[in-house]
Amino acid sequence: MRPCGACERVVCETWRPAVTLLDQFDTLRPLGSGLLIQPFGQRVLADLGLLEKISALAALVTHLLGINVQNGKRALDIEFRHLGEGVGALGIHCASLFVTLFDAVAAEGIKTEAGCRLVSADVGPDYVEPLCENGRSSGRFDLLIDATGGHGPLAQGRLTQLPYSALWTTVDMPANTAIAGVSHRLHLALHQPATGTGCKYCVD
Repeated sequence: MRPCGACERVVCETWRPAVTLLDQFDTLRPLGSGLLIQPFGQRVLADLGLLEKISALAALVTHLLGINVQNGKRALDIEFRHLGEGVGALGIHCASLFVTLFDAVAAEGIKTEAGCRLVSADVGPDYVEPLCENGRSSGRFDLLIDATGGHGPLAQGRLTQLPYSALWTTVDMPANTAIAGVSHRLHLALHQPATGTGCKYCVD
C-alpha cells in the first residue's frame, strides 16, 4: 500500500462517511523506498493530528539540488527558506509513514479488505463498483478513490511513457548525521533514454 491510500481513508473518515479500504496485497504492507512530504502535505497531516509523530520519524530537508553531469547545469534547485523559518520537506521511509497512517486507520475503525487487485470499475448513474482481479466485488459505493497511481488499471490510455527513469535505493546513514540538503547527480536523464550507464545519488 502506498501512503496516499491510507491517508485518503483517514481524511475521508474524518468527514464520517462509511469508508472501506481495498488493497491488492493479501496482507497490507508498505510499498516503496522513501519520499519527501512537502509543506502542503504536512498541513494535511497536521489536520489529522499525525504531523508530530511523522516528523519524529523523518529528516527535515531544506534544499533540493539536481545537477546534469553532462553540462554541469542545474536541473533542479528548490530552497524552502523563502517559505519561512524551519520550513522544509520531510524525508521519510515509506515503511515509517505506512505504520503511522495505518495505525490511524485502525484507530478510526476503518473497514479494510485485502487481496483485491483492482482491474476495473462498474460506474452507474448513482454508484461505482470496484471489480477485483479474482472477480470479487466489494459492493457499490458513492465514490471510488483510486490510489494505484499512473500505472493503475483505471489510468490506462492516459499515461505517457517517459524516455528516461530514476533509480532509488535505501542506505544506512552514518551516526550523528544531520541532513539539510539533498543533491542529485543526473546521468543522461534529461532527454536521453536510460542506457544502463548508471547514476549517482548523494546526500550533502
